[in-house]
Amino acid sequence: MVLEELKGAVLYIVGTPIGNLEDITYRAIDVLKSVNVIFAEDTRVTSKLLSRYKINKKMISCNAVTESKKISLLLDYLAKENSVAFVSDAGTPGLSDPGSLLVAAAFRGGYKVCPIPGVSSFNTIVSVNPFRDKSVFFEGFLPNKGLKRFKRIAELYKRGDAFVLLESGHRILKLLVEISSVSLDAKVLIGREMTKIYEEYQIGKPLELKKYFESSKEKVKGEFTILVSRSRS
Repeated sequence: MVLEELKGAVLYIVGTPIGNLEDITYRAIDVLKSVNVIFAEDTRVTSKLLSRYKINKKMISCNAVTESKKISLLLDYLAKENSVAFVSDAGTPGLSDPGSLLVAAAFRGGYKVCPIPGVSSFNTIVSVNPFRDKSVFFEGFLPNKGLKRFKRIAELYKRGDAFVLLESGHRILKLLVEISSVSLDAKVLIGREMTKIYEEYQIGKPLELKKYFESSKEKVKGEFTILVSRSRS
């Protein structure tokens, strides 16, 4: 579908911080201040960001469960020439986030869709990747079930590309064991609580990292971003 002429209203897809509230662009702040309404994955999370930058805007909750039900509301706002912003809980929407249904609806309706780039867990972990990978694949969260998880890790490792996973603290040790079952020699970079107070990065083989993180309960708290590489360098 090629749009010859776009309508006046705009849907902005806005990148927000993944932890540190200072990691937001001037342009993103300007857009959030200028729009008529903000669709947010979790209004409680977004309210902290808006409060930090003294932004007072109407917010509408729009998460993975409710997104399809909010399409008609979005189109109503756009039809009345109201500009709309969508933000996820953290980072740039598009991967492991809601938002794609809103974008598709706006395109179909003939409205302009404008990305406001920002930080993401993917580009953050890749920026400190010490391995010489030519390509990196984003997987995100693995299936919850053990056999499906193992099969997916094996598939990803067999591809040859480095890949990025997201994991919670209560599963990180299990994940490292699963990676070691695929390859004891896999090279792994882990970012814990990236951009936050207890941010740290560790590199090593899967079982080396498991030994490190299981040494303290504090080390398995928070959110983890994992890059797995087959690079020889």
